[in-house]
Amino acid sequence: MNSKVNFCMIIISSTLCINSVRSDDLTFSVVSTSKPPFPPYLQNDEIIFEDQFEIRKSLTETKHRLERFELKMTQIQRYLEKVLKLHNVKIDENLTSEPTDFSKIERIIEEKLKLYKPCAQIDDKLDQLKDDLINQIDKKHEEQANLAATSLNEAKQDIIKKVDAFETKLTSTNNQLENISKGMEKFEKSLAKQKTEQVIVLPANNNKNQVAKNCKEILERGNKDTGVYTIKPPKAAEPFKVLCDMDTKGGGWTYFMRRFNGSQNFFQNWEEYKNGFGDLEGEFWLGLEHLYELTGDTINELLFVLTDWEGKTVTSYFKEFRIGNEKERYAIDVIRGYSGDGGQSFMSHLKWKFSTGDKQDAFGSCVKTYHGPWWYGPGCFHVKLTGKYLKGKTESYAEGIHYSEFHGFRYSLKDVKMMVRA
Repeated sequence: MNSKVNFCMIIISSTLCINSVRSDDLTFSVVSTSKPPFPPYLQNDEIIFEDQFEIRKSLTETKHRLERFELKMTQIQRYLEKVLKLHNVKIDENLTSEPTDFSKIERIIEEKLKLYKPCAQIDDKLDQLKDDLINQIDKKHEEQANLAATSLNEAKQDIIKKVDAFETKLTSTNNQLENISKGMEKFEKSLAKQKTEQVIVLPANNNKNQVAKNCKEILERGNKDTGVYTIKPPKAAEPFKVLCDMDTKGGGWTYFMRRFNGSQNFFQNWEEYKNGFGDLEGEFWLGLEHLYELTGDTINELLFVLTDWEGKTVTSYFKEFRIGNEKERYAIDVIRGYSGDGGQSFMSHLKWKFSTGDKQDAFGSCVKTYHGPWWYGPGCFHVKLTGKYLKGKTESYAEGIHYSEFHGFRYSLKDVKMMVRA
């Protein structure tokens, strides 16, 4: 932020001033104890002698309090510097802080400013002290007519001079405190501006009114139920609905495709595979464009969950997965880091492009031969989940739903899920 925080040092003074006011009761009373030696012109009159001693004692106490006040200023200055440093606030430089730190800094400053008023009242106390001292001497002057006027004036001027010296120091302090007020107004405006900007730039997981960019972020916001949610990845022009799995392997998975009962025909054209088809609460294909929006900006994890007709389920997990854009025919750009018990067959599809019946490349004949659009390459495929929904062992070769290392090409799987996670 552009606001300078030179006045942070003054805030420290404010804090010190506050502690001083609290710890030292600024009640400037006149108390008489003993009679030290004074100039000869005062020793002939016991009343004036005692009065002058009381005045000088009050001035001495005031001076000592002021010195302690300044000492505490220095001590709290060092303390507040440490506090600000902990919150990553640099003195005499542009204020820089993580968004989460601003509220802490505000609370610190607000607490200190609540105690600003007592500091500002020091001037009034000192003015009252000076007036009281002068009035007392004037009263003694009226009672002691035999005391020379010149001697009394000299005594009064001496007192006024000392009090004025202290008043000057306190005036300077008060001016600094006024600068705090002005500086704080600028600081508060700057904070308000910073907060406004943060609403715009904060990640979605820091603002629950913003649409999450994927299912993992929805989970991090506290939504732990598997179901349909709206997301908006950074590359997406508009938000769209997805099915989120919040249970499998830590949750936060965004479904890309799902098949389990054969109700949806997966032999579709390019536009359908690009934009998606089916029912999120049934069988569906999310869409290659949406998959690119989810993975094109950042490498995702990829998970296959495969179940056969005997009820056995296996998984194939890949730590890194990403596809290209439509111009690149949504080619598999990254696929690596396998683990699981389903096999790593899909890694063989690296750099292979997607083909449909109406948009084919050199391997386009695979679509018709094996009855399903997919990422095809030499030999056509090792994994294909878009074929006919057949039941278990088949007479036909590779026309069903296949993951080669899990039952091969003459067995069509019952339930398949393909999911990504940021």
